[in-house]
Amino acid sequence: MRNYRKTRSGPEAAAALLASVMPPGAEEKLALPELRRKWEEVAGPLLAKKSYVEDIEKGELFIRADSPSSAKSLSMRGASLAREAARVGGVRVTSVRVAVGKTAPPHRKGPGKASSPVRVRKEDVDAALEEVKDKFSPERQDAARRLASLMALYRTRFRD
Repeated sequence: MRNYRKTRSGPEAAAALLASVMPPGAEEKLALPELRRKWEEVAGPLLAKKSYVEDIEKGELFIRADSPSSAKSLSMRGASLAREAARVGGVRVTSVRVAVGKTAPPHRKGPGKASSPVRVRKEDVDAALEEVKDKFSPERQDAARRLASLMALYRTRFRD
């Protein structure tokens, strides 16, 4: 594997390291909340109220529209929506797929119930640390441990 400390510095090195250890599709999943927050900026205020960004997978943006007419409007703007979504989300979006259905965000639990926090096992953090510790200098092992913690959290939260 490439030694990123010698060729890059600062945020570029961290981004390259994260890209090398994250599973395929992780970048899209991490960009999804930001895209949902800025959906009005992407789709415009009227269409944003009538639609919901469901997912991004392999460059395809999945949108749920509340009516056939909203779905048609979104489909007709597919190319511009893909461009704007890519700009806002910072990920590659090559196409848009629109379906008609409920546009509210899905609820994972009943009303009033908070989701339980994700618990990461020390063994998972240690395993992730083994993957990345040689990519950090001895004086930056604290950063390696923090990255390993994030990797373990991601893997625990988004298990297949």
